[in-house]
Amino acid sequence: MGASDSIPKPTKEEVNELTKTTHFNAEEINKLYAAFLKIAGTPKNQDGKIQPQEFFDSLAITNEEYGLKVFEAFDSTADGDLTFGEYVKGVSQLCERATQEEKAKFCFGLFDSNKSGTISKPEFLSFIEASLGEMEGSSPELARNIALQLFTEIDHSKDGNITYPEFFKAVQKNNNIVNCVNVHVEYIFK
Repeated sequence: MGASDSIPKPTKEEVNELTKTTHFNAEEINKLYAAFLKIAGTPKNQDGKIQPQEFFDSLAITNEEYGLKVFEAFDSTADGDLTFGEYVKGVSQLCERATQEEKAKFCFGLFDSNKSGTISKPEFLSFIEASLGEMEGSSPELARNIALQLFTEIDHSKDGNITYPEFFKAVQKNNNIVNCVNVHVEYIFK
């Protein structure tokens, strides 16, 4: 019996709940389960959950600082691994079907690493620098300059913090702020 045999398939009730709370139908949730098994059902992983390194590998994330921020946002129980439900809900918030507001709330949570309800300049710089570090041809200096300029544009109150309303207003003007964390589910469904 392989490791994937020990990961319980979601019940009909769990699938129904996920269809109500995500952007996926039952057939797509079953495809996501198959993708989840490929990640969490390896011989090295017997617990049926996704660990950070497995998450990074599955999404081809090479910048661990950036990847860990995304992983922690998916990990709603903050226990250091992802269950199938957490995986589906996380992918749903970042897929092309998610609303602009859903993506904005998710991304705001990524930026607000200390969960204070505002994004400080250091938090903002850290995330932007980490995410731009993933881009080919980007340098730390370029990433920092872009982050500083963007922070100044978004912080309308000029108090050194970005509130959610300020952040969402910026997202409405420039959707690229949240598109940096898109998940293309068609690749997962293959």
